[in-house]
Amino acid sequence: MGAIIEHQTDGLTIMPSKLHNVDVCVPGDPSSAAFFAAAAVLCGRSIRIRSVGINPTRSAFFRSLELMGADISFHNERNEGGEPVAD
Repeated sequence: MGAIIEHQTDGLTIMPSKLHNVDVCVPGDPSSAAFFAAAAVLCGRSIRIRSVGINPTRSAFFRSLELMGADISFHNERNEGGEPVAD
């Protein structure tokens, strides 16, 4: 974005600077998607949640559903904004 950042031994200093906008894709939050996934599993239905983050540190709920017998699959796996994302 064009920020002037000075690295120092005890941290960083962000200097006054003109910032530029950038296009950033923010994936869906897995904890918000969990409610919809759980409802689909409980009702015996299928659901597709598009562009949800699947970072292993945040998507444990989906793995838990699989361990309980749910048929979970990830499609169109990709990286967006430096994070793993899938449908």
